Parts: sequence; C-alpha cells; structure tokens
Amino acid sequence: MVNLEPSEPLLEGRRYLEWLADDCEIIKDYSLQGKETWLLQIRLKNNGRKSKYIPDYSDWHVFIDSNYPNGDVQFYPSKENGISCVFPHQSPHYEEISEEDYFQSNICLEQFSPSLDFDVEDANSKLYNYTEKALEWIKQAANGDLLADGDFFEKVAYPIKSFHKKVLFSEDEKIFGEWNKYEDERVGFLKMKAGKLGTEYQDFLYVTDYYKGFSGYMKNDAKVISYSWGKYVMDEKSRDEKGIWIKLLSMPCIKPWQAPKNWPQLIKIFEENNLNFTEDVMPFLNNLRDQNSHVMMLGFPVSERIGGRISEMHWQSLELPVLSDYKTPNPFFKGFRKNLKGFEMADMRRIFLREKISLEWLCTKNWSPDNLVSRGNLSKDIKRMKFLFIGAGALGSMLSETLVRSGVIHADIVDSDILEMGNLTRHSLTATDIGKYKATSMEKKLIESFIHYKGKGFNMTVEEFFKKQDFDVNEYDVIIETTGNDKVLDLIASKKLNLIVISTSLGLYAKRMYINIQYGSKVVLTKFKESILEWIEKDREDFSHMEYPRDGLGCWHPLFPARIDHLSLLASSSVSIIESDILQSKESLTIIERGELGTVSILKRKEFTDEY
Repeated sequence: MVNLEPSEPLLEGRRYLEWLADDCEIIKDYSLQGKETWLLQIRLKNNGRKSKYIPDYSDWHVFIDSNYPNGDVQFYPSKENGISCVFPHQSPHYEEISEEDYFQSNICLEQFSPSLDFDVEDANSKLYNYTEKALEWIKQAANGDLLADGDFFEKVAYPIKSFHKKVLFSEDEKIFGEWNKYEDERVGFLKMKAGKLGTEYQDFLYVTDYYKGFSGYMKNDAKVISYSWGKYVMDEKSRDEKGIWIKLLSMPCIKPWQAPKNWPQLIKIFEENNLNFTEDVMPFLNNLRDQNSHVMMLGFPVSERIGGRISEMHWQSLELPVLSDYKTPNPFFKGFRKNLKGFEMADMRRIFLREKISLEWLCTKNWSPDNLVSRGNLSKDIKRMKFLFIGAGALGSMLSETLVRSGVIHADIVDSDILEMGNLTRHSLTATDIGKYKATSMEKKLIESFIHYKGKGFNMTVEEFFKKQDFDVNEYDVIIETTGNDKVLDLIASKKLNLIVISTSLGLYAKRMYINIQYGSKVVLTKFKESILEWIEKDREDFSHMEYPRDGLGCWHPLFPARIDHLSLLASSSVSIIESDILQSKESLTIIERGELGTVSILKRKEFTDEY
C-alpha cells in the first residue's frame, strides 16, 4: 500500500534544513512522485562570486527515496529560476526529450564529495548533508573551482541517448607519442571492426586504424596510427566500417562545461581549432556518400590530472547523418543540381546550418589494456612479458586465466590432453569443451576473457613443442610449468634456457603448494626435489588413510584429489609470490600451506644464491 503522507524520517530531515535558513528556502513542500519518490522544491543561495551562469538564488527539484534515509537524494536544477547550463560533476541536459519543469541534469554530489557515500545515513543529517554539499557545489561552480589542479581529468558529459552502440578505442601514453609525429595531420579516415549484422555484437565498433589523406583509406603508406587489439577483435570481428577522424587542439566544449548541441555549434568549435568545415572536413565527408550513416571521431589531448602533463589522446564519437547522393529524393535539392557541389550545398542547408538538428553523440570508451584491468592489474613490467604455460590442467588453467585477466597479453599454452568430464570439478573450462583439446580450448576462453589477449594454444606434448622447427623458446620471458611431471621438469632443466623458469605443483588435497623460481641456465631441479621431499612425505602421512594414486610431483593424475576452492586459494597466493619475485629478480623456493577458514601461510621460503 502506498503511503500518501511523508514518513517521519522525511519530515525530520526537512526540519533539519532550518539550520540552513540563510542559504536554503523551501518553496514547495513534499509531493509524492509515483510510488517510491518524494519531491521537495527548494531555493539555494550562491555564496560564490557573481556569475553570468549562476543566479544569486537558484531553484532546485530534490528527489528523495521514500525509504529515506535509505536510497538516493538527487538535486535537479529547475527550468524556471534554475541553472540552465552544465558544469563539471553534473549530468548533461536533455532538453528536447524532457517535458518536466526541471532539467534532467542532476548534480553528481557523491562524485563531487565522495565522503557522502560513507556518511552515517540517519534521518537527522542525510538531507542536510546533501543540501550543504549542493551549496558548496554552487559556490565552487560560481568561482570556477569545481575542477582544481591535481584532480583527475573529467570529460564533458556528452548526452548519449542510447548506450547500445559503442565506439571503442585504445589509447595510452606510448600511442600519444606516435600521434605527436603527425601534428600536421588533422583530418582523415578511420577503420573499425564490428560483429556481423544481426548479432548482439553488431553495434560494438572497435577502431583499428587511422589514415591520412583524401585517398589514403586502407593504404598502408597512409596509415598514421594502428591499435594492437587482441584476437577477439582482429580475428573474430569480421565486418569493417569506415569513418572519419578529426584531431582538435582541446576538448569540444561550450562554456562553462557543456557539450555542443548542434552542428552550427560544433562547426564553430572547428573554427576555433583552426579547421574550416567546408574546406578541411567536407572533402572527407564526400567520400562517405553511400546511403549509410558513419561515425565521426573527435580527438583531443588530455592529461591524467588537471594541470598535469599531457599524456594521452582521447576521443569522443558522434553519428553522422546520412549524406546526400544521387539516390536522395529531389525535394532536398531545391535550387541545386545533383552533383558533388549540389550535395554539399544541400547538406549544409538541411543539416549542418540548422540549429534544430541535434548532434547524435555516441558512447565512446577507451578500452586500452591498462584501462580495462585498472580494477585489479599486475605491474606493467609483468604485463609486458611473454609467458609460456606448460600444462593446461586445473592449476595451469587457473594461473593462466588469472594472469591474463590481470593484464598479461602474451601467454601461450602447451598441453596434449583432452578435457574429460571429471576435470570440470576444478578446471576453468566448461562442459561445452568436453572432448576438445585443453590447450586450444583455453586459448579460446582467454581470448573471450581479455580482448587484448594474443596468445596461442598448442595441442602437443612439451617434447613435440620444443622440437618445432620454427620454435625459439627464448622468445619467451617466463615459462610456468604446472604439470609436476618429473620428465617435463628434467627436459626444461636440460635446455639451459635464458629466461625465468617457474615450477608450480600441488600436494595431496591441495594442502600445500610448491613454487620454484629460477633463471635460465641456473635451473637445478635435483636440489629442488630434495628440498621438498620432507613435505611430500608429510603429504603421504597426513592422508595415509586415503588410497589415491600418486607418482612424482603435482596434480598430473586425473584422479588427483583436491577441491576447487582449496586449489584456487593456493593458486591466487602463488600469483602474488611469482609477481613479487620476478619484479625483484629473486630466485626462490616457496612452500605455502592452506590453513583453517581460507587462510594461507608460508611454511618455507628460501632465496637461492649463485652457488645453489
């Protein structure tokens, strides 16, 4: 049943606004909006400098969740006596689709003041705290202080009507250095790859290449920049799309902090960036007259933090309208002939000079490797290394997937085994992979796990792999052996490889894990085996009542007993050890043990010397 009267917490929250009496006035009391939201209309004072963008007093629509003090509190500027332009930490206006008496551009108060997310949300203080922060936001907006030196870069909020279509690029500091070699190139064509029409991936457009010149599209000598996407994009996205790129001197923005709404505004921005639309841009548009819409990418240099060093090219895309051509109906050409000049004049009149034609901004994301794994990535030095995994069993699948999801791009996998049903109790692969080779099945999974992954699976034994005529093992930086098979260990040791060799193996029931890290020609596995012999014997003692097959180190036998949660606990701990030792150039033997309640402890840690 809907409560038609505001709750006591709502009334108490409103009463606390009286403490802001000089700065806050309630101009219309609570009214129920739908079933779950209450509206409170207030007037807030500008305590900052005089501003042509912000009045001395501005009206606000405050929407409050009916479960207050739980739920959202959102501030929207009123259309009458409100703030009509957009500032940082604010959503964009959608004037043409809003029939409400307020702008649908709420202040992002939690972003402006992250402490709001952690404040104790009681009825007394929550609405008061949010209103106080809104007053501070107004003051800083009037003073021009919403973005200060040292703050993270914030892009203008471009109004995206549909997030279904996405344009994806991959920029970082290294590529920015390449762009600096082409300072004079301002306009060109770009190539994108997308999924097949009719599939759910058809509207994911991955930019792959930028070309210069009117006739440079798809020509290698005209290629300016290329992104190094992984196999997911380059091998599996089969449809090519053509677009246009324009490089600006700064972010396309109308003061104070608003995206251009129409073509006349955007063309003015081009002029401010020393680009003439009809002379510099239109010749490229003439190459896109094919009865289809195309993407225009606007690029501009940015820094990670406000006032910091410029280090990256950022892009914002929009969808071009379908341009005139010989198939366009005649009424569009009043006074113009159906030729190139007529097409240009007709499009200027019906599209590019009309203020009522809104720009169709598209969702645009930087899916560079560092951006995609920023929530939990390995160090850059580790991510740049090329790994070779020998063994794609349960442990090998977990380690390889963890490293790739954490940002490793190059990781090849060698294994001759086929996935069986029993493997699924611990393996990363699924029932759809039963009867298939583990190595190539893991390759497919890693391709779909990280779009920059470029590794390969080899369905062969390690002996066959080492004998490949076109194989150079020293092209790798790290070998991670997960079979625990003595013969495999001896084979690797005999190669005297000039790289890091890591052997990982498990004790019974994944109670303990052995991690051996050595460099190239120093790999001496005899002493490694001697060092862990006492723990292998302890394994047998601890589980002597269980009759499970065991031969040598590790979990190579298909009936090896271990639960997936125990295995993943040790595997994740080993990744931290491997990363730390590689970064510090340490050679070591580490034995870790699973304890109670999901804990892991180090039983033994020995760092090798040159004499080992």
